[in-house]
Amino acid sequence: MDPTASLSRPSLPHLVKQGEDDKEVRELLESWRYTGAPTPWEAIVGHTKQVMRCREVVERMRRPAADLDRLGLRLARGMVISGPPGSGKTLLARALATAAGRDVIVPPTAELTAELISRM
Repeated sequence: MDPTASLSRPSLPHLVKQGEDDKEVRELLESWRYTGAPTPWEAIVGHTKQVMRCREVVERMRRPAADLDRLGLRLARGMVISGPPGSGKTLLARALATAAGRDVIVPPTAELTAELISRM
């Protein structure tokens, strides 16, 4: 028996293969994309520790890849922000995206399923 066989993962039937297009997911992401005004860090009140951490993430994103390698830092592909309704998750995501010069996608949690999350 191959000792690495237990380490391999089975192929999941609902996953989109790299290079393939998933029109449904693309359309959903586009409908969830925030298109409002930029959000500055100053708009967030009462979440000093979380804002500081997000600002650190933005600073890492601005560093050249060679610096990141040298320092042993790696960047994530996304961020999940969780908390109770009305706690400022979306505002924090918009400020983070503004600072990073990136888009923010805010999916309604009621529409998320395990299959959809894996396809994204």
